[in-house]
Amino acid sequence: MFMASEKNAVYLKSMGLSDEGIDTLRHMGAAPASKTSLRIRKEQSNCHSVLVNDWINEAIEKKELIILVIDDYTNIHTKQRPKSETVTEVTSMATVIMKKFPGTAAIPIVPSRPVNNPKWY
Repeated sequence: MFMASEKNAVYLKSMGLSDEGIDTLRHMGAAPASKTSLRIRKEQSNCHSVLVNDWINEAIEKKELIILVIDDYTNIHTKQRPKSETVTEVTSMATVIMKKFPGTAAIPIVPSRPVNNPKWY
C-alpha cells in the first residue's frame, strides 16, 4: 500500500505539476521525489493491465458477451496530414470502452456470415 505523501505526489502529477514542482515539494517535506511518483504510476499501470487481461480471459472462459466501443478520436474528429511515414511521429488518441454481460452468451462466429456490416466499409 502507498503512503499518503506518495498518493499526493501521484495526484499532483496527474493534475499537471511538473517533476521540478514535485521535487520542490520534496525539499519542503510535503511529497516524495518525482521518481517515486513515476515508480508508483508504473506499478499502477502494470497492475491495471493484469486486471484487464484477467477480466477478458474470464469472459472468454465463460463464453460471456463483451461489447467494445472504440473511438479513434484523432482520425475521426480532426483533419490530419501525416508529416512522415514513420509511426513514431504520429500522435493519436483512442478510447476503448468494454462492457461485459455476465450470464449472456457470446455471439458465435459463423465463417459464412460477416461479423460486421459490410456496408460500413
